[in-house]
Amino acid sequence: MTLENDPIDITRQTSAISVTKSSGTQVDYYLYPEFEIHANTLPAGVVQDWHKH
Repeated sequence: MTLENDPIDITRQTSAISVTKSSGTQVDYYLYPEFEIHANTLPAGVVQDWHKH
């Protein structure tokens, strides 16, 4: 739990797990004990793979 005066832990892209899917989608995964963040980059002409949350 983060309190108002706690420092914010900033994770840089160089620390992410980066992959390029066969579709061309580039994904950066940021993994934390309680959750995951993924940032997708779709180059021109690439279609997002079907997924659900």
